[in-house]
Amino acid sequence: MAQQLFPWWGAVVNILEQGTNTLIESTLTDGNGVYLAEGLPEGNIVVTTTFQNYASSVTSTSLAPNQTKVLNNVLSPFPSTIVGTATDNATASPISGVSVQLVVAQTGILSLPQ
Repeated sequence: MAQQLFPWWGAVVNILEQGTNTLIESTLTDGNGVYLAEGLPEGNIVVTTTFQNYASSVTSTSLAPNQTKVLNNVLSPFPSTIVGTATDNATASPISGVSVQLVVAQTGILSLPQ
């Protein structure tokens, strides 16, 4: 099974058994956004693709014996922006050098300021 996603290296592609969510294979995309997963069992699978600052893509499909299938998923960038000021609780004065971490709920994806 080959899949072309987008031209960035390092998207995580997980292939799971549908129904049990048992991980069958995990791989990364190359510099062209392509990955190859061979030797997969026949049956129903779920392919999840994740990349930092993008919404995950989830595709379900069935594989027959000796079948090759091409799946094209599109990942959409998160469209939102968060802006704020860290302030001292007592004085309401801005505080510089504060570290801010954003976590995408229920994914464990952590995004740090660039």
